[in-house]
Amino acid sequence: RIPTISIYTVYKDYPVEWLEKCVKQALLAGEKFEKDYPELEFEYIFVDYGTSDLKCMRSMLELINNKKIKFISNKTDTFLDAVRFAISKCSGTYVIRADSDDYLFTEALTELYKQIKYNRSAIIIPSHLDLYEDGSTKNETATLSCQALVERKKYDHIKYADGQAFRDGVSLMASFKKYGFKITYSISQLFAHRIHEKSI
Repeated sequence: RIPTISIYTVYKDYPVEWLEKCVKQALLAGEKFEKDYPELEFEYIFVDYGTSDLKCMRSMLELINNKKIKFISNKTDTFLDAVRFAISKCSGTYVIRADSDDYLFTEALTELYKQIKYNRSAIIIPSHLDLYEDGSTKNETATLSCQALVERKKYDHIKYADGQAFRDGVSLMASFKKYGFKITYSISQLFAHRIHEKSI
């Protein structure tokens, strides 16, 4: 069967403990989605775009052996190149990115799918929880389009606002608005995002 939702992660030399939590939560969210919608499936695309850290490599061996994860090694120059490549490998009707510093809550896919179908939207952006290194947290409204559930085919039919072949975040939203794609902002808090100094 063609999957309904594709989760994708792009990764390169990020702390293993955060990677493992990200993957675990994404799989739990996928399993919950399939339990709530037995007739539907999810897939998980994991792209390593140039890891050199041996500890990270050892951890990724477990991912390679996980039958639910499609592990792809594809060295690229930039993070955005890796994102664009990962999306090209997604076969789901909808896609969502789970960065290695994000934690999809267990009910995330079920709720996002329910809301995107109800609203007939091209993209639905959830609210989230920011996690700071000192242990504090902050509730955030729907602002991060990179962790949104997006109708996959919309990526194939737009020219990005800044002229790039692929852009994330602000440019993606500007392009969706330009083309008149329906955008829904959800009050549901469905993932946590780690705030830190190291860029991924």
